[in-house]
Amino acid sequence: MWQNILLTIVSVTIPAAVTYGLKIMGDYLSHKTHNANVQHALQVASEIVSDTVAQTAQTFVDRLKGTSDWNADAMKQAFDQSKSKAMSLISDKTQEIIEQETGNFQAWLQSKIEASVAEK
Repeated sequence: MWQNILLTIVSVTIPAAVTYGLKIMGDYLSHKTHNANVQHALQVASEIVSDTVAQTAQTFVDRLKGTSDWNADAMKQAFDQSKSKAMSLISDKTQEIIEQETGNFQAWLQSKIEASVAEK
């Protein structure tokens, strides 16, 4: 009799425990995948920004720096060139991921460009 009760308890609790364990593992893997996707998107976009700032520096800024043509308008033009090029190279999906994580892709991009310029 006790064996039957114990067998019934075990047969009910083990499937429930396994189901719960699988749900926890699925949630963990989903969170881990999300974080990996976000990290990858940020890394790719950051590299693109760095490359576009370097390209603008080589093709535009270096030519004007030290001359009277290097002024606020030229600086804005250099920024706009870097931003335009970065926007064309960063995929819509990557922009969307960054937007979801930061709340404002455009502000993130501006900040990254400014930080990359400061590093140069």
